[in-house]
Amino acid sequence: MITIDVRSRPFRNFDSWINAMRTQAEPDGRRDFERTVEVSDERIACLGGYQFRELMHLPTTDPISLECWSTERLTLLFVGTQEGSEEFYSIASQIRKRK
Repeated sequence: MITIDVRSRPFRNFDSWINAMRTQAEPDGRRDFERTVEVSDERIACLGGYQFRELMHLPTTDPISLECWSTERLTLLFVGTQEGSEEFYSIASQIRKRK
């Protein structure tokens, strides 16, 4: 599942958000995945891990969740398999601003 949202304004504190997400996740050891995707003149940073599986008390299946924010207005949420995340990153890197 991929959820796409567009904020009303560009994200001014991109690096602060990344640091806050890292700080929030590290004490619990929840940050399993981190990746930044370059899309023309903006960056999309994705952080996440197995929180969805833990929250839903799922067996050893492989759902992961990724929360992604761009330096502009785009936010993305991905819930799926680790293998599916590669396709998600491919889709995310192809999203372009409408001119």
